[in-house]
Amino acid sequence: ELSGYHFGIVNINYSKQKTFTITNSGTKASNALNLSIPSSPFSISADTCTGNALAINASCSFTVSYSSSSNGGHNTNISITGASSSVTFN
Repeated sequence: ELSGYHFGIVNINYSKQKTFTITNSGTKASNALNLSIPSSPFSISADTCTGNALAINASCSFTVSYSSSSNGGHNTNISITGASSSVTFN
């Protein structure tokens, strides 16, 4: 379980991306996954998870982009629904 990720220092008008992988390490397929939409200045792209169920040992991924448009720290949460307790998140 991933409890947080820090993008570090990002200059205004620049962006950083991080790709996250979800793997079904359980003994049955997951339900169809859904990712919540993060608040600005974050966005999700390259999402192979939303709408897809994960078979045993299957993985999907999504990329979170952080595009800084002002000084200061920014936070967001991304919820993943449809996953069983045996899905790992990296």
